[in-house]
Amino acid sequence: MPTAFGLAKIVRMGERGCTTIYEKRVSRSPKARKKQPHEVPGKNGTRLSKHGVTIHCSHCSKGGHNSAGCNLKKMGMSAEEAKALVATTQATLQR
Repeated sequence: MPTAFGLAKIVRMGERGCTTIYEKRVSRSPKARKKQPHEVPGKNGTRLSKHGVTIHCSHCSKGGHNSAGCNLKKMGMSAEEAKALVATTQATLQR
């Protein structure tokens, strides 16, 4: 009788009653379609790497740190004030 994981369940009668033995099947049917050579995932799978991407803070929108390491947030500045301050400092640096 087929069960989960491709195992066959065999019930045997013995001196001490019924015993259940699970035997692995010889072959296993494919679970998914066979993929074409251009569909096979590479070394890192189907995910893109974040190598070379600079993270940005969700509090002040400045690059190089996240919200947990934001000095403006630690000083008690609100997100709107922090974003305005960063925008004005970047605008003065552009000139």
